[in-house]
Amino acid sequence: MSESCIHKIERIWQILAPGQVFKTPDFLRGANFSISNIVSDRLKIRTKNDNIVSISKDVFVNALHYLNINGHDEKNPCEIRSSTNPELAGPLCRISRQVTSNVRCINYILPILASFNFFGINGNQPNTTWLLNSLNLGVLISGAFFQNNLYFYPEPKT
Repeated sequence: MSESCIHKIERIWQILAPGQVFKTPDFLRGANFSISNIVSDRLKIRTKNDNIVSISKDVFVNALHYLNINGHDEKNPCEIRSSTNPELAGPLCRISRQVTSNVRCINYILPILASFNFFGINGNQPNTTWLLNSLNLGVLISGAFFQNNLYFYPEPKT
């Protein structure tokens, strides 16, 4: 695992806080969710249906590492292919399940990391994501804005 990926996730972990609201990547079926609790090695997400999903910090590292080692940038986006059925899920969705007891959580991980300008997300079908050129560790952006059916996160103020 890349030390750089681990370090980046460690830094943002200190900025995440309960109550922060995000939106899952799909434009048609996307839903708001929030961070309900954060501890040293995991956070808990409250879904729109009031369910709680626990996600390990290692899953965030795995997602960042996967896109990095596979060269998924804006010219080579990765299809998210999130599915409750692991056999139908894409590689990024499956890699995020390896440390979460097969819980589907990629739809929560990506928007959180995108808010730190780590990823770009296309919410059109098929949903895709890619690493941004500069992995910026600025201030958390409270939400995305949409233009031409893409998620955009303003550059953090330093």
